[in-house]
Formats: sequence, structure tokens, C-alpha cells
Amino acid sequence: MATSAEQAVKLFRNAAKFFRQVGQQTPALSGQMDVSARNYGHVATHLERDANGECPPLDDDSAET
Repeated sequence: MATSAEQAVKLFRNAAKFFRQVGQQTPALSGQMDVSARNYGHVATHLERDANGECPPLDDDSAET
């Protein structure tokens, strides 16, 4: 059985893939989608390396409004 962290990594990687695909299909959103994809990918990578460690700040463009 996968750990919670392993499942979270899969979800983050799938979300990054989704954002990249949306950006490719919708040029008007490509910049925003690229930032989101990068942020989800960064979180997945850091979660894989150290599930309890600190994650560097994300790109500001991804802040929720």
C-alpha cells in the first residue's frame, strides 16, 4: 500500500500534467497554467525528497485570489 506522501506526489504530478495540457490547448491561459504546473511539480519533488521538510516559496503568480 502506498503512503500518503506517495499518493500526494502522484496527485501533484497529475495536476502539473493537467495544467500543462490546459495551457497548451488554451494559449490565453498558458502563462498562468505553466506557473501552476511548475509549482505543483516543485511541491511533488520536495515531497518525494523529504515529506516533512520545508518547501521553498512558490511562484507568486500562483497565489489564490
